[in-house]
Amino acid sequence: MHIAIIDNEKTSREELKLLLQECVPSATLFTGCNGEDALLLLEKESIDVLFLDIQLNDINGTVLVSLIQRGYPNILIIFATAYEEYAAKAFDLNITDYITKPFSKKRLEQTIKKIIKAKLNRKELPLEFYNNLHNHKISVQTDRKIVILDIKNIIFIETCMRNLVIHTTNGDYLDTTSLNYYEKRLAQHSFYRTQKSFLVNLNYIEEIVPWFNGYGVKMKGIKDKILPIGRSQLKVLRKIFAF
Repeated sequence: MHIAIIDNEKTSREELKLLLQECVPSATLFTGCNGEDALLLLEKESIDVLFLDIQLNDINGTVLVSLIQRGYPNILIIFATAYEEYAAKAFDLNITDYITKPFSKKRLEQTIKKIIKAKLNRKELPLEFYNNLHNHKISVQTDRKIVILDIKNIIFIETCMRNLVIHTTNGDYLDTTSLNYYEKRLAQHSFYRTQKSFLVNLNYIEEIVPWFNGYGVKMKGIKDKILPIGRSQLKVLRKIFAF
């Protein structure tokens, strides 16, 4: 989620920024001090939520909201101000929430809940709310369709001619993506490139055995096949498995 804070008081900006970092640690935060900063940020960045003070140096926040809503109708706007008397007018502008200074974490958490609810009502959520799914699933384009695989079920991936074969506990899948892509994508999931043509799930290594002039690995669930290990990669595996 990309959040922008626009306030002409530096102390208030920093206070709100710190609270947001606690409430939404995965969010990317941007700050500005006036209406011009706000419009520049909206032009350059994909802002999801805007926390906006009302009394800015160059424009009144209620006027700025009207401008923003014309050009960026999907942005959720929260007034964050010391002026309670603007509340009625603010909600006439169809904003998401109205919080007053000094800010409190408890009140801000209520605002975050409203943001999530508003996103759900629009059938959209900030990307980080899908991160848990992203961290456990991977999509593979094969046979003119997209197959969603559980990462934990992938045993190893190998190059085959100009394609890849993804070997899983549920079968094999042909893919045209590069092995370099999968190496980067699966780096945080205990996958290791034992040789230029093989990317293996370390959790499925069953044996490390002599093979030709070096060593190879036997993978759990894969019969009668030994995958080669490069010399430098063998040194890494020795450290990983302490042998």
